[in-house]
Amino acid sequence: MFEENECRFQLKNNAPISQTKLIYQLGYIGDSTIAQQIMEGTFGIPDEINDATVLILEEIGRIDVKLSNGEITIDITKEEFQHFWKRVQEGTQSSLSGIHYGNYNAAVHSEKASRFLSKKITPVSRTGCS
Repeated sequence: MFEENECRFQLKNNAPISQTKLIYQLGYIGDSTIAQQIMEGTFGIPDEINDATVLILEEIGRIDVKLSNGEITIDITKEEFQHFWKRVQEGTQSSLSGIHYGNYNAAVHSEKASRFLSKKITPVSRTGCS
């Protein structure tokens, strides 16, 4: 189990961005000035960044600008909540909340629980803060 977890949580080290200075400039939790510039779409992406990563960074900027301008709103419906959790494998890693995926799988069979949980996670999805 240790080997599997070690491998899973070290995959990030193989990402192309991990071989650049940008990974260090972003900061451990992405709270740097550069991270803010990426989200605002104002960051000048260095030439050393590969094409796929450039596309991802540009998309992060486009999405955040649209969210900030109110062009995109996030409202997770009961139906979307149920659709997602019906498809998740129960053995999938659980969240920091401590709620096991099996709880969410069970909740999709209750209209009331699905409605409550979809409303609960909407502000988290909007803000990124739990």
